Amino acid sequence: AHWLLQVENNEARLIQAGGTTENDSPASSTSVATGPYDLNDKTGFINEFADDVRRIYRWQNLRRLAGEYATAGSDVSSGGLELEFVKCRDASSTECEPVPAGDRLPVGQKARIRMRNTGRSALDVTLLMLDASFGIDALFPSAGQYGRLRPSEHHSIDLEIIGDTMGKEHFVVIAVPSQKGVQRADFAWLAQPALRLEERTRGGGGRTPLEELLATAVFAEGKTRGVKLSGSESVQVLFHLITWETVPVSTSDSRP
Repeated sequence: AHWLLQVENNEARLIQAGGTTENDSPASSTSVATGPYDLNDKTGFINEFADDVRRIYRWQNLRRLAGEYATAGSDVSSGGLELEFVKCRDASSTECEPVPAGDRLPVGQKARIRMRNTGRSALDVTLLMLDASFGIDALFPSAGQYGRLRPSEHHSIDLEIIGDTMGKEHFVVIAVPSQKGVQRADFAWLAQPALRLEERTRGGGGRTPLEELLATAVFAEGKTRGVKLSGSESVQVLFHLITWETVPVSTSDSRP
């Protein structure tokens, strides 16, 4: 995506060019803008501007990483993850239909994500949402959930499309075969607030070697699918990517 720093009087804004066709951009027909930054406060401007750029960089890196290595139902080690994203008439409805890639979903649309472990090994699963304001929200596991799917185990999450952000948005699912003697892989710490909101911090202990490796790939340069960890065999990471466009109710008829 292309970005411009617009300066007017004593204020600056970072603006994403609207109408871009790049897949990793959340913008559709509208632009994303950050700021305004107060140029009279040099220290504040530098800190706020750098923070926003880092968030954009992390969002785009995670989107590109997932897009490059996304897999649909293929096995990882001795296990695989079946994933389905459907839109429904209401939260309890069984009348649901699959959401085509890139479909336009109006604000208020009810939806559901279904995950099932189709393999023979347990999978540690993290579900992240990448919104159109460069926020990353951890949807699964939520507080009190373990985040591990045993063979044949399934889990569903009911959702509603809200209008806080508009444009292209994504779900990224990261699944890792669980390993004996290694703590559960949980990538919820990749979450970040939308632009210009307060940062959230990750609770709990330190990161595992695999989590550090993915952090390197997201926050710096790097790619990971099969990776070699010190003192261990190659670990496979399964990515799933789901993309849709959030639109106002009046511009879409995508309800089932």
